Amino acid sequence: MTARDEKPWERALEDAVARIVGGEFAEGRYPHALNELKAGYGLTSDQMYWVWRQLRKRRLIHFVPRHGLVVGPPGDGPLSGLSARKEGMVARVAADLAECIRAGKIATGESVGTQRELRTRFKISAEMAGFVLARVEYHGWAYSVPGSGVFAAPAREWPAGGDGLLPHVAPGGAGVLDRYSPVPLYVQAADRLAGRMARRELRAGDPVPGEVVLSREYGISPNLARRVYRELRERELVVTVPGRRSFVGWGSPGMRNAMPVHQVIACDLAWEIRQGWVAPYQAIPSLHVLVRRYKASKLAVRAAGRLLREAGWARDFGSKGICVLPADEWPALEWWRELIAADRGGV
Repeated sequence: MTARDEKPWERALEDAVARIVGGEFAEGRYPHALNELKAGYGLTSDQMYWVWRQLRKRRLIHFVPRHGLVVGPPGDGPLSGLSARKEGMVARVAADLAECIRAGKIATGESVGTQRELRTRFKISAEMAGFVLARVEYHGWAYSVPGSGVFAAPAREWPAGGDGLLPHVAPGGAGVLDRYSPVPLYVQAADRLAGRMARRELRAGDPVPGEVVLSREYGISPNLARRVYRELRERELVVTVPGRRSFVGWGSPGMRNAMPVHQVIACDLAWEIRQGWVAPYQAIPSLHVLVRRYKASKLAVRAAGRLLREAGWARDFGSKGICVLPADEWPALEWWRELIAADRGGV
């Protein structure tokens, strides 16, 4: 397709993508300047909604209840800040709605419900209802129209193979294990959890579901659930804190909660860099984002950045911020762990 054949809304989308990827907009903020695209390209409201939906599909912007659309991937995402109990409830309600859409109980283009309706139906708070709608849309089961609501998406936009439905809800969903496969069940379960990490549903520092939860969701024994943790540790995707539980990411072999907060932040960021969440020469989350995420001081966040630079994970590129270096410059993991153990910089 030539530039002349390209539709104005497609040109507007590529313009928006270039401006977001180019760092024109601060992470976690609403990109106000993109509102000019509608007039600049002569788009209708429906065409502008299409642009917003494509940006959300590409994980360049996401919806945060009570804040609206903001720049950045949903790893900082719609479930950030919820307790484990509330997050589990949000996940179950979202999976229920997704299953209703898949089964045709909610027709394409039909509203999946307002916050008030979800509050009444599922006995949840307005805040949690907002997170439910954000999660259903994030997985591709629905789309939002600003000022109108959230509606069931057509089948062609649903996630392949039911991906995005919670394990304990949907037949054929993410948690169904193939008991006739030569791949061991605990490896299949580990693959599913690794997929959730890749989709940023589980972020560095988040607790991994416990043995009871894994046993129920994947239909495996507690012994196999423990082997799931071991498999994830061998892949260096989780770290187990003695006497407590396993967390996404890796860090000191000692207790995670005994580490200074700047080391925790540095280890989490290094893990996300290794997973490809932050590409080479892309800036790590900003100072304000990390302060809000970890409820830490600016000094602690700056100390974490210092550790990353000293180790070779990233370098300061001036006005662009602290950016990730190419993989061939990253430190060996053993040396990184030694640096963390020897770090006495504090804040």
